[in-house]
Amino acid sequence: MTNATFTDGGWTNALLWQAGWRPVTRNGTELTIKINDQVAKDFAKYWQDLLDTGAIEAKPGFTTEWYSGLDQGRYATWIAAGWGPVFLSGVAANSSGQWRASDIPQWQAGDFVTSNWGGSTLAVMKTTQHPAEAAELAIWLTTNPEATALYTTKQFLFPTLSALLESPDYAGQKSDFYGGQPVNEVFAKSAQAVDLGFEWSPFQDYLYQAMSDEFGAALGGNGTLSDAFDRIQASVVTFAQDQGFTVVE
Repeated sequence: MTNATFTDGGWTNALLWQAGWRPVTRNGTELTIKINDQVAKDFAKYWQDLLDTGAIEAKPGFTTEWYSGLDQGRYATWIAAGWGPVFLSGVAANSSGQWRASDIPQWQAGDFVTSNWGGSTLAVMKTTQHPAEAAELAIWLTTNPEATALYTTKQFLFPTLSALLESPDYAGQKSDFYGGQPVNEVFAKSAQAVDLGFEWSPFQDYLYQAMSDEFGAALGGNGTLSDAFDRIQASVVTFAQDQGFTVVE
């Protein structure tokens, strides 16, 4: 069994992105909003069928119950991002040696398309007393070869340097947690196939919250995942108009 964390807007957004979803596109102050398009409807039908047959669970991720499910064998799969390998090894130690990484399934035979889930930044706040020094430290942490290597092996950040991502030493590093598999090969390959045509909305946090709320409502019995997409569409259109955007549906 796997657990689908629909209430995590970033997780759901990433899978929809990989399927070709383009919820919001911008031209100046004009937005085209198509959250409940055919891609979304096909996505909803696929996952709704799995939910209805009991093939998957849909519970919040990154909770004690979720960690236990991964560690104790309740969940046999996890659709994860490039930061997933080190993260999983840190929260599911009892299942060490039983996991393997593979390419994400594709919607169209013969394609190999991926997307992004997550993202981090080291930002310098305006109120800091030492902005120049803070900026220099942030730059060093994300460009120094030794520092970036530590971030990807001792922490669960994905490489910030192309040289590291393309390094045979990085890709070929074997992991006991994954039964000796060089899992970085899977994610290095995936990083090269991200569909760069995706456009973030001007209010991504609001979109994520609407997704979390409405998918949660659907999982709680208020309609289906398809219905949730319709409600998200209506909510985001109203919000965009309230923010002064001209909306095209």
